[in-house]
Amino acid sequence: MVISIIALLASLVLSGVGMVRKQAKRMACASSLRQIGMAFEAYAQDNEGQVPYVALIPPTGLGSAIRWAEFLSDYTETRRTAGGTIDLSAGKSVLTGCSEWKATQVWVLGYGMNSCLRRTAQAGSGDATYQQTNRTDLRLATPDPHVVIYQWAAISFRSARLLLTDTIDYHTMSSVIDVKRHGTRFNALFCDLHVQSLADLSQAVRAIDTPDLGLL
Repeated sequence: MVISIIALLASLVLSGVGMVRKQAKRMACASSLRQIGMAFEAYAQDNEGQVPYVALIPPTGLGSAIRWAEFLSDYTETRRTAGGTIDLSAGKSVLTGCSEWKATQVWVLGYGMNSCLRRTAQAGSGDATYQQTNRTDLRLATPDPHVVIYQWAAISFRSARLLLTDTIDYHTMSSVIDVKRHGTRFNALFCDLHVQSLADLSQAVRAIDTPDLGLL
């Protein structure tokens, strides 16, 4: 009887410790996201108000792309290799600040950036404004009318528009959002730089596609 009680108490203690550890990791991830958000602001101040591209793809192809995290490396005390990519062997930085994600490639750091920072419900799917993205491809023979350089100060619906979230790629397509990163939840950084723990993929999709409608 005594042994069974002790075993029960031990299991409860271990369960509680596990929950505290997970909560601590989620909070550390949220802190990293906030710091990255401040790096976005600092980058904009130094670059005529512009937001980093999600991906800048040179003629050599996607493998040589400069992604948003590399634009922010100087603002996050992140070391880079001789080739200019983020040095994943140099230890943790806020760009790889989620301990629940193990970065293995420079463009898959565990966080993805919203590439549609001007999208709203008022624009239909065929409207150029709705389709505009913050990604450009230098291989194009003619400029893509859907590509724009976003101004940080001009981003609307900031408290409901997603900027970064837990993902398994560098962008925020719904198929790569890591909805189970922190158990049953995942973290999201919004354009007003507040971080929120979300429980449903539809919340993230709404914050990307129709932020003017607010969060669910």
